[in-house]
Amino acid sequence: MSGADYASKRSFLPFSPKMDQTPQDLSNFVANVLNQMQEQFQNTSQSILQKIDSMGARIQDLEGAVAELVDQANVNPEEDK
Repeated sequence: MSGADYASKRSFLPFSPKMDQTPQDLSNFVANVLNQMQEQFQNTSQSILQKIDSMGARIQDLEGAVAELVDQANVNPEEDK
């Protein structure tokens, strides 16, 4: 890979690699990336759980509304089977 090719590909990386980085620098970088990934995973998980809870509440509301409609219509759902 030529220097120009490397420079163009490097612009797509989320960091700017340096040739003089120490193993400690790279270790710190990896730890930072892993921490960021963990935070994003926790945020995503929390968001999903909130949506599931919201959906559960909406389903319960819907079940209640259907039961109320059945009561109002004086229809026994077991007789229709």
